[in-house]
Amino acid sequence: MEQNYYDRFPDVLKQALKNGLISLEKEDILWDYPSFRVFRIIKRKKGEDFVLNEKDFWSKPELLGSTGRVPTAADECEAGYYSCSFFTETEPLEILFKLPKPQKKLAEGNLESIYGPVRINDGTKHVDCWLYNPKKLVGGFKIVEDEKSVS
Repeated sequence: MEQNYYDRFPDVLKQALKNGLISLEKEDILWDYPSFRVFRIIKRKKGEDFVLNEKDFWSKPELLGSTGRVPTAADECEAGYYSCSFFTETEPLEILFKLPKPQKKLAEGNLESIYGPVRINDGTKHVDCWLYNPKKLVGGFKIVEDEKSVS
């Protein structure tokens, strides 16, 4: 792995890597992988449109930073805290978020190694993805209007 690999990541993740809070140099983290389909929950306030944007793919610290909230020390030392969460199946999201709901929809798209490294939990179907640039992901995802028609 190149010495300054962390320079490709958003500032909050880059700083955590530089400061040694976390490491992405682990066996279960994949840097080169084939494209695969994933799902993510997208939330909106009542009356807001479900047009995907960069913020829909931000990590927890990026979202917290935009609200001024402060994370716990335990969160800051867990690599998954800095990832964007996806699932390889819809069922865990449907159960977790009690879908369908008017302010929550599924987004569907493909992850590829050009977007960033991943960690896949085959048991829970959860995927951590440490995105290089969330903007690049937006165009490859779409809102699933009817959960029963997931392709």
